[in-house]
Amino acid sequence: MDVDEDLQYRRQVGERVRQIRRQKRLSLQDVESRSEGEFKASVLGAYERGERAISVPRLQRMAHFY
Repeated sequence: MDVDEDLQYRRQVGERVRQIRRQKRLSLQDVESRSEGEFKASVLGAYERGERAISVPRLQRMAHFY
């Protein structure tokens, strides 16, 4: 996967994660609080913007949380 493909993938995953969070009517701070700090608001925001890659195990835990 080249750099452009990686960025596109991170953005697509991030957009979907944001959509799901918003469907649940949760703020970034709500997720941090309800996950007992497992998903920090700042890190979750970076995932959603595609600025940070998320590992598959972490994405699975997030899916379970939602």
